[in-house]
Amino acid sequence: MGGRLMTQEKTSLYGLNGVLTGGLLIGFSGIFTKWAEQGGVGNLGVGFYRMLFALPFIYLLGLKDPYPEVKTSYRWAWLAGAIFAVDLSIWHASLHYTTAANSTLLIGLAPCWVMLIEFFLKGKRPHALAFMGIVFAFTGAALLAFSKGARFGLGYGEILASVASMAYAVFMLTMNETRKFLSARRALLHVSISSMFVFGAIGLLLGESFTTFTPHAWKSLLGLGLVVQFLGWWAISWGMGHITSALSSIGLLIQPLATIVIGWWLLGENLKPLHALGAVFILLGIALGSQAPQKDTPLPTRE
Repeated sequence: MGGRLMTQEKTSLYGLNGVLTGGLLIGFSGIFTKWAEQGGVGNLGVGFYRMLFALPFIYLLGLKDPYPEVKTSYRWAWLAGAIFAVDLSIWHASLHYTTAANSTLLIGLAPCWVMLIEFFLKGKRPHALAFMGIVFAFTGAALLAFSKGARFGLGYGEILASVASMAYAVFMLTMNETRKFLSARRALLHVSISSMFVFGAIGLLLGESFTTFTPHAWKSLLGLGLVVQFLGWWAISWGMGHITSALSSIGLLIQPLATIVIGWWLLGENLKPLHALGAVFILLGIALGSQAPQKDTPLPTRE
């Protein structure tokens, strides 16, 4: 019994490390997206090529993975992919009506939605440590957003960003269900295919161009595919199979911190004392959340 408990704790730690590593890698998405858009790529084109360029590598990585015994398992992956594409589309739309700082702040509400959805649909009461972890981590994310100019308000852009945060929460819960049936690699493959089709369909309906980009834009799209979607989301997908949805959502709040550090490193953006304070709160939140029991999470036999 003691040996099994230690194995569960060790697996949960590895799972959290996977989510944190992926969260740091997807912190590059803002930089790559900015460079791609400067080269003439629209928001939907960014999403489409991000998935397309990642697919060959994800396919090769999971080539030897066993197929699931239940073929309907893929439905969760395709649903997760569609939700992810809709989430990103709504969030990008919010940027036309409010600041990026406000949108980033509101998307950080996703862990709160995860906890509420699990409570109302599954009757799962949040552990006190998980609740405190969300409060601390969201406070840290809010401090980072305020340091970049976020302000309280409720306009059309804020409403869209709030809806995007709900969609992100539903995506995380759906992805967690997907990982109960599929390996991280096979789950990510089908999620990416689904997202690519949705991005492409919406882009075609809205008349967005998918060609005539600058060479620098194509390189940025390749970076999004390899660094963010392939490496980043593979690490997150693997980690999600070993920890609860609540802890996954807390861990992913490392992304805004990573984005600020990457901006300082690559773009020479200034760091402020508020950034350091926000970082402390996020790390404290992750530390508290990691101490909450992970007993509700199954230990998958697949990696």
